[in-house]
Amino acid sequence: MSAFSLGLIGESTTQNEAPALCRCGCKKFYKQTDFNRNLGLTVVGIASVATFALAIQGYPWLITWSPMPVALVFDWSLSKSRPTAVICYKCGLIYRGVDKAQLANIEDFNLEVYDLIKYPERQASHS
Repeated sequence: MSAFSLGLIGESTTQNEAPALCRCGCKKFYKQTDFNRNLGLTVVGIASVATFALAIQGYPWLITWSPMPVALVFDWSLSKSRPTAVICYKCGLIYRGVDKAQLANIEDFNLEVYDLIKYPERQASHS
């Protein structure tokens, strides 16, 4: 199976321990649900189209918007049923199979950290 069909899109590896150093040399990681983003967007997209179609046909407000909460609950339940992956900020390498106890030491995604690592030249120009 490809990484696309299993969850996040990108190169991945499986290990039991949280990485201390990525193979690209980066020491910064974040955790995220190992969930296929395209699947989640597809579910919400289908609900959006259904909502639009119901609105055009003139259904009452409650019926018109009913696909959205259904899709969001479905999307949320799918994402909660998936394991957590650890991802390198610099190269995006996905580490799957990390022990849950070790995930406590890894933070959720932080856009400021991402920008500092991915775009260091921007930080130098703003100083």
